[in-house]
Amino acid sequence: MSPFSLLDHTADIRLKVTGCDLEQLFNDALAGLTVIVSPHPRDSAAKPTVSFSIQASDLESLLVDFLNEALFTLQTRKVAITQVTFDSLNEFSAAGQWVVQPVAGFAADVKAATYHDLKIIRHPDGSFDTTIVFDL
Repeated sequence: MSPFSLLDHTADIRLKVTGCDLEQLFNDALAGLTVIVSPHPRDSAAKPTVSFSIQASDLESLLVDFLNEALFTLQTRKVAITQVTFDSLNEFSAAGQWVVQPVAGFAADVKAATYHDLKIIRHPDGSFDTTIVFDL
């Protein structure tokens, strides 16, 4: 069973994401975004890394900023993010590297992750879930 599912929404797309911990939630949200944009990889042995460092006032803002930074990287560098490694991740900041692969293009254009109805739920067992709305 996939840790994320796509949900119908008018003019946008909603992504329901679960993770056993915060790092997994962010990884699964990024994996869901990758499915939405559906990159067309080019043949390339090179898989460079791109560093990121994000600060936010709360966890919801951090997730939105993380996904929008990923979108910016996808679109401006014409790459797919194939892996993420976190050097640090907490409620207010995320830092690490994305492993990227050159792409010929994307099947879908996502404008942004939004704050619409965004609420990250932390469960007693330490797992998380949320639903993210992306503007297409």
